[in-house]
Amino acid sequence: MRKRTAPPKERPDPLDAAGIEDVDHKDQELPMAVPKHRTSRSKTRHRRARWRAAPPKPVPVTIDGRELLVPQSLVPAYRRGLSDPGEA
Repeated sequence: MRKRTAPPKERPDPLDAAGIEDVDHKDQELPMAVPKHRTSRSKTRHRRARWRAAPPKPVPVTIDGRELLVPQSLVPAYRRGLSDPGEA
């Protein structure tokens, strides 16, 4: 036999608590999202350790008759003569 439970109570609207009457108003601020629990040091460090920046992909460029592989972001600098191929 099932227990009778009380009907669920209505939860207060968080926008009413913040004093916001209508969500459509862009000039009023909404309450900021706050995490319910603190992220542990282990989870934080584990997440940060997996992040890796992708290495720049080298692009072939011909300078002074030599073909060099340089990062794509530096190609204009090599072509203008701002960077010396001997430095790389």
